[in-house]
Amino acid sequence: MTDTAPSPPRWTEYQAVADLVPAVRNAKDHDQAALGASVREFGFIEPVVLDERTGRLLAGHGRVEHLTELQAAGAEPPDGVVVGEDGRWQWLVVRGIASRDDAHADAMAIALNRVGERGGWRADVLSDVLDGLFGSDLAAATGWTADELDDLIAATGVGELADQGTDAEHAPYTPRGEPQTPREVQGIREVGLMMAAELHREYLEHLAKLRRAWSIDAAPAVVVRALREAAEREQ
Repeated sequence: MTDTAPSPPRWTEYQAVADLVPAVRNAKDHDQAALGASVREFGFIEPVVLDERTGRLLAGHGRVEHLTELQAAGAEPPDGVVVGEDGRWQWLVVRGIASRDDAHADAMAIALNRVGERGGWRADVLSDVLDGLFGSDLAAATGWTADELDDLIAATGVGELADQGTDAEHAPYTPRGEPQTPREVQGIREVGLMMAAELHREYLEHLAKLRRAWSIDAAPAVVVRALREAAEREQ
């Protein structure tokens, strides 16, 4: 007797984008400009989710909308998109999920977006990573701007770190071990973490103001310009 493996409760398959039907009520809005920047850099990554009961989308409305617009504009299919024999674009769909009723479908659709949002961000780590990206093509693809990062840092109180007298406690968050990062850039990033709490808050506030005033995204570039202008005034 041959053992037969059970059918998986979830599976994925490519379906024509034009055949994907949106939910009757979709509460999630989308930033198509940010999505477009991400797609240009990374291609399409996340599949959409289909409700087997209704045959409508539970998640992925923004991605489907963006793909539809790209194809209508005659663009090249992004990385990961399959072109069928009929010329229609196809994208990956998660199958096997069925809502109990309309209320259950609405709640599931909201949860698929909201639960991830509630985790928030580790602002210190995020700041360290994004500081290294601002000024490169990858920055726009993250969906973050320098001003948004400054607002997050201010709102989450990263500037209220206790004064340890040393930056040793913050070593996991400093890029000392990144050989591709110039030492002078690493040093400027670490300045804020070495400050007393009240000075760190003031550092972040001034950095945010200068970023906006000078239209500079990278924190090291802001600090270097401020130091240069201060030195020139003293001459």
